Amino acid sequence: MSRPINHRILIIAACVLWCISLVAEFIGISTYTWTGVIAAPVLLFVGIVYWARNYKAKKGHYPRGESLWKNMTTLGGSVSLRPAYLKEKFPEFVTFWFAFLMLMTLAGYLVFSRSDAFKATQAYCEANQTVLEKTGKIKRYGVFVTGSISTYSARISFSIFGEKGYFEGMANLVNYDGSWKVESVKF
Repeated sequence: MSRPINHRILIIAACVLWCISLVAEFIGISTYTWTGVIAAPVLLFVGIVYWARNYKAKKGHYPRGESLWKNMTTLGGSVSLRPAYLKEKFPEFVTFWFAFLMLMTLAGYLVFSRSDAFKATQAYCEANQTVLEKTGKIKRYGVFVTGSISTYSARISFSIFGEKGYFEGMANLVNYDGSWKVESVKF
């Protein structure tokens, strides 16, 4: 019989890779942080699949979510999990918390970095002499693009890796007849 793949190694590797990518992006030391942001959720998903397979092999069934609902309680007026249950299921809790954070980060990256508002911000930064004097030639934009976009306005937080270093910026945009116009960019 072949030895099953240890899901813990995959899950820990995914979480460590994601954390390293996150830290490297925020301190501006790596140009390949997007690799970790995209690869870590895939690696974590594979680890969770192997965890579920190993769970079924040992217990005869896949993990059931019903025990989560049975262990909810009200503490101080808000819904919470019983501390004893959380202590018992801590590895699973941490794994799924990382999965949630990774998915939210990936979704933010895919939504904001591909938005028309961010594309207008990029075009503005690449054409604006004041921005280029501060950053130097723009090498790339950071992975973590966040903010808010509505029908008429947008506020986007982004980072630039330029010849003169790493810069975090905030852009305010207005939508005029379907076209995004940058009102201001601050670093």
